[in-house]
Amino acid sequence: VSVATQIAGIIDETHLDVTIAVPEDEYSSIHEGSKAKVVVTALDGNEIPATVSEIGVNSTTLTHSYKTRLDLKSHPENLKSGMACKVYMACNLMERYVIPANVVKTDDNGRYVWIVNCADSTVHKRRVEVRDFVQNGVAVSKGLQEGDLIVSEGISKISTGMKVNATVKNVL
Repeated sequence: VSVATQIAGIIDETHLDVTIAVPEDEYSSIHEGSKAKVVVTALDGNEIPATVSEIGVNSTTLTHSYKTRLDLKSHPENLKSGMACKVYMACNLMERYVIPANVVKTDDNGRYVWIVNCADSTVHKRRVEVRDFVQNGVAVSKGLQEGDLIVSEGISKISTGMKVNATVKNVL
């Protein structure tokens, strides 16, 4: 055994916590005492209440995220150290919309979506910034606003200025 090599670990299973990485753009939305729900799929997906107990002050170089610890208020007896989980938090994040991933396209200038101009029923590209990939699509943090009509079908057959007959399915 060489110097500084861990040879044993002690785990107190009566008090478990969860460690997550909080992206820098969400850092200011989270504070000690923030509430969260932890879901461990290996344990039938039951929600376990948690509270933020510690937020790191240095971001990681690679991911620009902050190590954050959540204390579990209580936990099932069969929850073990090292089990994978999902954490859900209500955060006051910068404005963002979740849209289907297939409507976001990429060209030489970056990502965009097709928007319908309601005044003349024409379409045009709108540059967007995708912040996250989420369960039901992508979270767009810049480029969209409430009421935008985003083209979701026939995207490969349209071009800038083309007139379309829009059918509204969901409105931002």
